[in-house]
Amino acid sequence: MNKGFTLIELLIVLSIISLLSVLVLPNLGLGEKQFSIVTSTYKLAQDFRRVQEMAMSSAEFDGVISPGGYGIKIIVGNNFYVLFADLDADRQYDLNEKIGDDIYLDGGTIFQTSATIVFVPPDPTVYGAPKSIVISDPSAVGLSSKTVKINIAGLISIE
Repeated sequence: MNKGFTLIELLIVLSIISLLSVLVLPNLGLGEKQFSIVTSTYKLAQDFRRVQEMAMSSAEFDGVISPGGYGIKIIVGNNFYVLFADLDADRQYDLNEKIGDDIYLDGGTIFQTSATIVFVPPDPTVYGAPKSIVISDPSAVGLSSKTVKINIAGLISIE
């Protein structure tokens, strides 16, 4: 009795491996893009909670408690957003009010919505809400986008 594989058995195994590779490899990139959308969405929601907490605790910015509260500025088409302390209480972002560096989204994700949301102490009162902020990856055709929603009471949710 011969031990080993015949040429036909080897060809069948190679064709099965080739077929599976053709089916699986193109979808690996889509999974990575979907993961970028999800992580960017959760990162944004976490930063909304962060500025909300800064407003509730009356955190200091450059040695001053911000009278206008703390917020996030988002511009449609950008892949970053800005956290800011509203020092002049105008409910808008000014260049001298920026907290830290710009915060970038993961991968090729961008914002499909513009927004300026400000949490004003002590409650905090929410300005710019209700708002739905949509994050998607334009290069990932057919993938769903994710949405961060902020209601007038300051509840932050992800859909």
